Order: sequence, then structure tokens, then C-alpha cells
Amino acid sequence: MEAPVRHEPVMLREVIAGQRQCELAANEGISSLTSRERDIVRALVRYDGANGRTLAAQLGMSDQTLRNHFSAIYRKLGIPNRSGLVAYATRLRLDSAA
Repeated sequence: MEAPVRHEPVMLREVIAGQRQCELAANEGISSLTSRERDIVRALVRYDGANGRTLAAQLGMSDQTLRNHFSAIYRKLGIPNRSGLVAYATRLRLDSAA
């Protein structure tokens, strides 16, 4: 019986290439946000668990304005909801981005 053929180097290159594509897509998404939208994302992560009213007050805006910003952020990043945005921002460490 022959030993199985190993393809780790090829698979590793494919994994690395896939990660790079994800990083590029994430950077493109982030760069599409306005500075205010990036501030909102950072605040969302920083005040994780805060309700919309509290978050809006921290940001100095109305609840409706915050909802409008979230709608734009979700659309630009292709993220369906707030928990998805928290996961995305945390993974990319956007809470500490300048």
C-alpha cells in the first residue's frame, strides 16, 4: 500500500491566499466607512452590551440618527446586524483603530 500523498504546502498557500483576500476585502469595507461611522463602530465595541439609547447618548446623537448610521454601516460592510458588526470589529480590532 502506498503512503498518502501530502499536499500541505499547496494547501497552506491556498489558506494564506484566502486569508489575504479576506483581509483585503475587510480593509476595503472599512475604508468605505466615514470617520463618524468608524467612531460608531469603535464605540459599539467599547460599550459592548449597551443599548441603542445609551450608545447614542455616548456619541451625542439621537437614537434615530444612530439607527441610520447602523443601516449605512451594515450595508457598506455586508453585515446583517449589530452582533455581526461587533464580531467583525472585534476580529479586526477596530475598537482601538485611530
